[in-house]
Amino acid sequence: LLETILPFIMKQVSKRKLRQLEGELKKTDQSQYTDALEALSQPEYEQFDDFMEMVIEVGYVILFADAFPLAALLTVATNVVEIKSDLFKLAQVYQRPVATRAATIGVWRRVLQVLVALSIVTNVLLFVMSEQLAAWTPSLYREAEEKDVLNGRVARILDETGGAPDLVLKKRGTVYVAMIAFGLEHCLILAVVVIAMAIPSRPEWVSEEIRRTAWYKEEQAKKWRNEKGKHAASWARRETG
Repeated sequence: LLETILPFIMKQVSKRKLRQLEGELKKTDQSQYTDALEALSQPEYEQFDDFMEMVIEVGYVILFADAFPLAALLTVATNVVEIKSDLFKLAQVYQRPVATRAATIGVWRRVLQVLVALSIVTNVLLFVMSEQLAAWTPSLYREAEEKDVLNGRVARILDETGGAPDLVLKKRGTVYVAMIAFGLEHCLILAVVVIAMAIPSRPEWVSEEIRRTAWYKEEQAKKWRNEKGKHAASWARRETG
């Protein structure tokens, strides 16, 4: 709403002034400048806000994936709406952005890498500190007792949601939970490294196109040098003749 609808409404309001200016230009036979003036009256497009919006969305999805796994599926639907919204924004609301070449997305790539690293830690902690681990390793837990409530380990004996007894770690269960968290963290780090190494930073078709372009430039350079040499030789024969 704030980045699309509101600027579009402001654009429609500003069109009234443009119509008055268009009438003045028609009187002076300068009506060909009306399209340029309309484009200049639109605000300039800033890609920082769109990048930040996408990075924040990715952060919420991957940092708390263990707490809400369906977030990734919901973002697919919201991103479809976002694509249409950005298309309308770029075509109707803002000035046409200037196309510039870029090898990467810049500093945002490093931000995403940091989020991936942090997501490993947050998801492992969410897993081992919740009852999800208790479902996998019930031998490490026991049912809560009255003394656990008095010692502040749990708020109540019975769980409010299901009415089942709440669970607490056994005496030596903390050591095993720490070992499980340590092992999961290292396995996930290894998986991230393997995936990063398996996916090339440059697709094969791009590398092939770069090699083809370099070969074509080299052939054109050879052809130009040969033609230049022939012209120089013929010019030298004329001078000596």
